[in-house]
Amino acid sequence: MIPTIMSSRGRRLPACTAVLALAAVTVVTATAPAHATTGVLDFDQSGTFTVPAGVTGLTVDLWGAGGGGAGFLSNGSYTAPAGGGGGGGAGGYVHGAVIVLPAQQLTITIGTGGAGGATGSPGSAGGDTTLASGTTVLTTAQGGQGGGTRNGNVYIPDGGPGGGGTPPTATALGGGGYVRAGGSGGGGDTKYNGSLQGGICAGGTGGRPADSGGTAPDGSGRGGSGSSGTIGGAAIGSSEPGTPGHAIVQWSF
Repeated sequence: MIPTIMSSRGRRLPACTAVLALAAVTVVTATAPAHATTGVLDFDQSGTFTVPAGVTGLTVDLWGAGGGGAGFLSNGSYTAPAGGGGGGGAGGYVHGAVIVLPAQQLTITIGTGGAGGATGSPGSAGGDTTLASGTTVLTTAQGGQGGGTRNGNVYIPDGGPGGGGTPPTATALGGGGYVRAGGSGGGGDTKYNGSLQGGICAGGTGGRPADSGGTAPDGSGRGGSGSSGTIGGAAIGSSEPGTPGHAIVQWSF
């Protein structure tokens, strides 16, 4: 015999029906874990980082350093072209997700801006910004190249190319990302006519980091401008160095 229970109207209900009715109005609630954590670290110089307890993934943004601008080269004898130095290229930008382990030690290396070239000399390349675990590099934002200058009697005032990069590796557990190349530096003016003596050969402007995907903070990763000068005369000012790279590391769990 199936046990019964009285309804509110005095009608007998099977016990199983009553249990189902009660189950139908059961409300299940959930509360966020008390240990939920988020964090952001901003690196404008090289350093180390220990992955917090419970964290198994990081979001990273890296910018390589900018290349230096080239120096102006005069043509006092007019037997070779004069010209402003080419601008340095901007550092590349990388965004991605990195799979990690709690307590893992990571090293962030911030690229150094390339030096500006002396009179008649090209600019130096900017350094790479990297995230590494021990000797294993997890992701790289490359530095931009230095601006160009004359090679013998052939003047090459080209701006330096922007840097690229290597995103984090995608795995079965996640990870991966994308790269945005930095902007190339502008070319310097070239003039080769004695009748223009005293005229200005302007240096090229430095490249700027990519404006899609992420905005470089505090002017990081910019190429330096090349120096200008007068035809048959001297340089006007100095070429500029590139600015250092940058890194931002974020996590949430």
